[in-house]
Amino acid sequence: MVDPITSSEVQDCIRSCLDCYSTCQETLNYCLQMAGKHSELSHIRLLMDCVEICETNASYMLRNSDLYMSTCSVCAEVCDGAAESCEQFESDPRMAVAAEQCRRTADLCDRVSQQSLAA
Repeated sequence: MVDPITSSEVQDCIRSCLDCYSTCQETLNYCLQMAGKHSELSHIRLLMDCVEICETNASYMLRNSDLYMSTCSVCAEVCDGAAESCEQFESDPRMAVAAEQCRRTADLCDRVSQQSLAA
């Protein structure tokens, strides 16, 4: 039996989760410094949720947890929400980068969780 964490798609997902973790943590700090709309509670919560689920999901996949397909599904949902929230700031290039990373991670997590369900 092939170890699922050796698949290139899972490896890409792990890297993307770690990148998203880092990007959202930096974006969270940026938003708190910017204040105003950037620091609205719902937006900050989504970024915090994204930071935590990306770190958790990468950890689950790295140790080949039996539950990583579930965390991938939740991670995709949270990353989509964070991307939507970041996309509100149309004229802010830093927020666009965060939204793009969140979308990429959501897509990879969704694909990994669907692949796991089909297996």
